[in-house]
Amino acid sequence: MPLSEHEQRILEQLERDLSSQDPKLATTMTGSRGASMGRIVAGIVGVAIGILLLVIGVANSKAWVGVIGFAIMFLAVVFAASGSKKKHDLHVIPGDPRAGAPAAAKKHHRSGGSFMQRMEERWENRSSGDL
Repeated sequence: MPLSEHEQRILEQLERDLSSQDPKLATTMTGSRGASMGRIVAGIVGVAIGILLLVIGVANSKAWVGVIGFAIMFLAVVFAASGSKKKHDLHVIPGDPRAGAPAAAKKHHRSGGSFMQRMEERWENRSSGDL
């Protein structure tokens, strides 16, 4: 489902704010797309080899070859889907309740309402620092 114009404007504003407040995080988040292309290609090659081994195992009635082929396919998909997460690449966003934020920041986190309502509330409170 495409975003409405209002939601697109909010998303663009959030992206601009992120770029101005934490340029290193913004660069990390946008720069990771190009680096993962090699992982995707390696994953596709691994899946192709796994399918080939699976077919050979079934054709020759050798279950162990099919199991190895399936394992290679599984590992190739996991490798392609996982990024190269290094410990120093992870950043803590100030005021994020999941990151052990102060109690003052946690008291404003409400579980009620929809996701968009909570985001709009945070957007409206951004200038006063009530995140």
